[in-house]
Amino acid sequence: MKRITLIIWALAAYTGICAQSITINMTDGGEASYTAGDISYIDFTPDTTYVDLGLSVLWASCNLGATSPEASGYYLSWGETSRKTIYADSTYQFIKRDAMRYDKYTSLGRNIAGTSHDAAHVSLSGNWRMPTAAEIRELINSCTWEWGKNGTRYGYWIKGPSGARIFLPAGGYRDGRRTYSSNLGGYYWSDTYGVYADAYCLNITSGDVFLGNYVRWFGRNIRPVRDR
Repeated sequence: MKRITLIIWALAAYTGICAQSITINMTDGGEASYTAGDISYIDFTPDTTYVDLGLSVLWASCNLGATSPEASGYYLSWGETSRKTIYADSTYQFIKRDAMRYDKYTSLGRNIAGTSHDAAHVSLSGNWRMPTAAEIRELINSCTWEWGKNGTRYGYWIKGPSGARIFLPAGGYRDGRRTYSSNLGGYYWSDTYGVYADAYCLNITSGDVFLGNYVRWFGRNIRPVRDR
């Protein structure tokens, strides 16, 4: 008799909880209501923040995988979405060697933003993605760039037409098992297929900023963007 009573009490309590509704008040004045029984879990993971530089897209405040603007974050080969121990042509997922031992890249398309090969989109979902080569050129040509430090990390403070700023750290790049040029240069993938099957990449040093064309298997950083 005691066991039956406990079961009936538990069912009543569960029914009472499921009948309750949860109302969420949005910062823009909107409101959303949900029945508690329809909610499997609530995720409080903070969203990646963006900075409005006054350009065609919104730029993330940190690199992909970083938790602060001066941190390097993830190093990734172009088109791959996972980090690895060794960055080399032999470990690159999208390369194959023919009978004459010539390396040939697998085509991923002219642009990979928003696809399963876009690490920013896969990691952050939503509207986040890798920037295009055109959007990086806009960042170069429409903003003021000042080499300096953020904490202990060198890099560029970039001020947009809106007056807002972002910091791009000089995190170097990965080749083999090592990181090279840390605090001397920064290298950021675009989503854009380049010349000779390579990919376009933003290069920053204390004396230069330009969009170059590089082999895909190097480990480089990504600064995500999102559409307005």
